[in-house]
Amino acid sequence: MNIPKGTVITGKMVAIKRPGTGIKPKYYKKLISRRAKQEIRKNQVITWEKVAA
Repeated sequence: MNIPKGTVITGKMVAIKRPGTGIKPKYYKKLISRRAKQEIRKNQVITWEKVAA
């Protein structure tokens, strides 16, 4: 599922995959409930630059 810009990220929207270069799995709970600063496409790596603080 694509995550549109401004959308609040939920657990159903993300998956943990290996090998990974994005946000580490240990930060999963910190990622949930943040807003996407830009559109994040399905299967695209999520980095902190793509989510609001």
